[in-house]
Amino acid sequence: MEAGYLGVGAMGQPMAHKLLDAGHGLTIYDINEAAMQPLLERQAAVASRPAI
Repeated sequence: MEAGYLGVGAMGQPMAHKLLDAGHGLTIYDINEAAMQPLLERQAAVASRPAI
């Protein structure tokens, strides 16, 4: 399954990590680039904007 996640700060990051742990593909977006870094290191993709 491929999933997208908006907002990977204090609440969203643990949930996004669970998706990666389960083997799902993940595309993320957050206005804070530093918040995305741990997920990008785990091979999450980054969206260029929060819209489809």
